[in-house]
Amino acid sequence: MKIKVVKLIDKTGVILDMDDNARVMDLLKKMQIRPDSVIVLHNKVPVPVDDTLQGKEELEIIQVASGG
Repeated sequence: MKIKVVKLIDKTGVILDMDDNARVMDLLKKMQIRPDSVIVLHNKVPVPVDDTLQGKEELEIIQVASGG
């Protein structure tokens, strides 16, 4: 299945070919992104990393930062 991913930090987009029943975690791993450093959104709603990708969807990735 094809998944369009847009990284909002640098406004880059990519279309990835993922296996059926792939999870958001698999997508992040393929992109070499640590899941604890980003929030994945679908239609502006956060998506848990253990959710299964549905295919033909567009996801956005926002980098998070914390500090004191």
